[in-house]
Amino acid sequence: MPSVPKRTDALSMLTGPGMSKNREVKRLRLAMMFSENSRNAAAYLQKATGSVTGQYGGVNDVSFFKSIIDSLEKVFASVVTVESLEQAKSEGAHLAAVVDIYAKVGTTSFVMTTADIAAAFQSLDGAPISVVRGRGAFRVPYPNFTLRWTEASAAAVDSFTLALSTNAELASFAAAAAPVAAGPAPAAPIAPVKTYQSDVEVPAFRLPEDTSKFALVVGIERYASLPSAEHAVRDARAMKTHLLAAGYPERNIVLLTDQQAGKSGLEKYLDAWLPKNTDEKSSVLVYFSGHGAPNPDDDQAYLVPWDGDPKFLANTGYPVKRLYERLNALKAKRVLVAIDACFSGTGGRSVLAKGTRPLIAKVDVGAGAVGRVQALTASASDEITGTDEESGHGLFTYQLLKGLSVKKGKATFKELYNYLTPKVRDAARRDNRDQTPQLIGDGDASL
Repeated sequence: MPSVPKRTDALSMLTGPGMSKNREVKRLRLAMMFSENSRNAAAYLQKATGSVTGQYGGVNDVSFFKSIIDSLEKVFASVVTVESLEQAKSEGAHLAAVVDIYAKVGTTSFVMTTADIAAAFQSLDGAPISVVRGRGAFRVPYPNFTLRWTEASAAAVDSFTLALSTNAELASFAAAAAPVAAGPAPAAPIAPVKTYQSDVEVPAFRLPEDTSKFALVVGIERYASLPSAEHAVRDARAMKTHLLAAGYPERNIVLLTDQQAGKSGLEKYLDAWLPKNTDEKSSVLVYFSGHGAPNPDDDQAYLVPWDGDPKFLANTGYPVKRLYERLNALKAKRVLVAIDACFSGTGGRSVLAKGTRPLIAKVDVGAGAVGRVQALTASASDEITGTDEESGHGLFTYQLLKGLSVKKGKATFKELYNYLTPKVRDAARRDNRDQTPQLIGDGDASL
């Protein structure tokens, strides 16, 4: 079978100006894992070598996968294949990548042959760094029928290599992980590294891009003056990755984490960016992971921005009721909200002013203002949200992401609610507490 041809136009960037920002990356040892999707793609490509491909040009899955590894080896100091983050750590890697492959071979004229590569890079504690992509697509011609797999796979590898060699997030990670030493320095004690065994970092689905989809994704973990909301940034980054897989264009997703998600940051995107960019054809999703708080002065539930102060929620918080009112004012045909926070004021992802006791019998979580908005929230108003420590995510978010993959990205909110609720409740009970996700609205809309 013919091998994938080597092309030099993108590869030349590795030694040209595009490589200048990633010289630090060459210091790093990469641990690589192929996803379940990649294994499925390999099996599919093997089956694609039937009578049609044998007559008109074969599909060489081995050379395609080898070309991807070659691209990684040109950028990193070394690449080792592993099965887990624990193994990556034992191999002395600096970071890991889950490589996700999608392949489709057109077997009739005018059908598209497609090769997609997505490498999700993460630190050894499971924190997302960046997702690097490459794609090649060619339509099977007529009348000179050829599968075009050779061209599609080569183009995918070339675009992946170019994106890899110029990726700013990898360069930033490398600069922090392996700085150039000015001279001998005393050895510093090695801090223990927390690793996560997460099966939700890479979505098990991929839908066509839909330019009508918009999302605001917020994750606040390290607050200016409040306890941390553990894993909230990991939640938000994983949610963005799943939204990309669900067809949300990169340019239509705003991701705000920690300092970016101050009160002014939330307001400008909720009150200005969404109304300006959406119309009657748009679908909108707002996702929030972080602290919530009850306000004893008005019994309202508030989202707590990065700079929020529970003593002055009316001035520094963002009321959930106002969130629903702003979203109802949009022209969008569909508006969805998912909140991984709680409003009990008694722990978990909930805070209360110091010295104040939660005396509110029933917190108003804004359901009366929900209107046409459909919402999924992590718990009832008097419950505490928890985390899934093995995966390094909020318990609600972890099961939400699992549900999206199980349903191949096409589930309604009602279907997601039915999937995740028993799992969240069971996990919470094993932790000797109650947590019951809530569905607000009829739940007939999907992401």
